[in-house]
Amino acid sequence: GCLLEFLVTTSILPNLEPYILYPAEKRIRTLPKALQGRMPSRAYLWGTSVAFEPSPPNQEELAAHELRLVGLTMAKLCTTARFQPMFLPRHMADICAALHQSFHSFQTVIGDEQQQQLFWKLPSMDDEWELQFLNQLGFSSSLVVSKTNSRILDPIFSIKAYQSLLSFGSKNAPYWLRCQVSRQLASVARTDLDAILYVFVHVADSLPGADRTAAATRLAYTLTRPSSTTNSGSSDDRNLYYNSILSQLADSLDNY
Repeated sequence: GCLLEFLVTTSILPNLEPYILYPAEKRIRTLPKALQGRMPSRAYLWGTSVAFEPSPPNQEELAAHELRLVGLTMAKLCTTARFQPMFLPRHMADICAALHQSFHSFQTVIGDEQQQQLFWKLPSMDDEWELQFLNQLGFSSSLVVSKTNSRILDPIFSIKAYQSLLSFGSKNAPYWLRCQVSRQLASVARTDLDAILYVFVHVADSLPGADRTAAATRLAYTLTRPSSTTNSGSSDDRNLYYNSILSQLADSLDNY
């Protein structure tokens, strides 16, 4: 557990834009009791302190590679049967943040068309597990197609992680992140609308000061915005999307 926290504070947090996850200084105040005192607090701050040293011209590209590698490595460990109950609830948001920042960097910051494809064509990408995991999170590409559609994790974990990413920075979170998360939620909603309703409406309703109607309204707005539902924006794709949402909603009402 301490090593995972150290990995997050040295290889993920220093490479993220502000307001995506809590900074290391705030994170170490919320360490689980089982981890407190096992490693000096200053060790968790080391990554942030060296991040501001002079960096090479291709720092953003190097950071994108590091985030992708660390995110998928942590995901492999945290989704195993032995460690999933202990580590996945705490680190799923870290994993999603790393992958989203990496994806954004390869697609927009680096800019070159060949570089944009590197998110999907790194050496480790021959692992079928990684393709399945990325597809389940809502990432997709015409460059690569997973051979199987088996689920690696309960969608509740990824949905809660996306909820966390939307709440960490609130309105200060980068606009590209909010757009990406909205698209990913829309992708998940095609097949797992009940899970999204559970996390964003039913679970949220149990929180202090929660308003189920307001939560449902915000979720409906997110899932029905044209810019959030599809990447292509074609009318056929939108119709397929809305049909899948409405059919699941009808089934939910029948089972209510």
